[in-house]
Amino acid sequence: MIKHVGPTNRWDLVSRDDYHRDYLGHHTVVASRIPKLQRYIACLVVRDPSGGEPAFDSMSEMYWPTAQDIRDAFMDSSWKNVRSDHSNLVGGRFMFLAEEHMVLDNLSADYDARPQEYDVVKYVALIVRKDGMTRDDFLRYWFDKHIPIALKAPGLLRYRACPTTQSFNGDNGIRQDPEPAPWDGMIEMWFKDMESFDRSFHDPYWNEIRFDSYRNLAMTRTSFLVRENMVLDRQLGIDRTKEIEARHAAAKSC
Repeated sequence: MIKHVGPTNRWDLVSRDDYHRDYLGHHTVVASRIPKLQRYIACLVVRDPSGGEPAFDSMSEMYWPTAQDIRDAFMDSSWKNVRSDHSNLVGGRFMFLAEEHMVLDNLSADYDARPQEYDVVKYVALIVRKDGMTRDDFLRYWFDKHIPIALKAPGLLRYRACPTTQSFNGDNGIRQDPEPAPWDGMIEMWFKDMESFDRSFHDPYWNEIRFDSYRNLAMTRTSFLVRENMVLDRQLGIDRTKEIEARHAAAKSC
């Protein structure tokens, strides 16, 4: 399947808690109605890896059978409904397409069906390759040199590498000559819980990962921690939209 990623920022003066409530409780339900959408993970950004304010507030991960299905959906009225809902809570958003390469997976077998029932946190790094580095050299170094170093991070349960393929901002999704994505790749690393991540992130070994990235791979990196929420997975027969709507309505009434 083709992966569509959307890191998003909330409106000014809206708290992150209020944004998360309305994003997960309303916006994801609207977006789940887009035709041919096969899988939808709503990621709530919880903090910066160092403990500070993160660059984004949420990140959608949406999957379609083909890139053409995404282009067709982009012009559908349901996607227009999603766009119109942005003005209610979204202050800014990037969108891009990416490939997925699962490199390591030691998570529980049922995690992907119900991630919101776990304390697992996912470290996300959006990276731009070094100045003067070709895309082929970037991918070769990432997969052949950097990933073997990153896989030794203490407490790491899963590692997925996602090279980006194109931007999906503006009219890029339907153009014959789409622009490159704003980042060259997305790194995803899962840990048992926040404490496990913090222990790992402050372990001296992470300096090996950082130094290799700064010196050989990435010109810049935007990183943050998320918790994943399953909204829809047609292959697994999961559709949590009614449950999400009911929980959101109950929260709004309190």
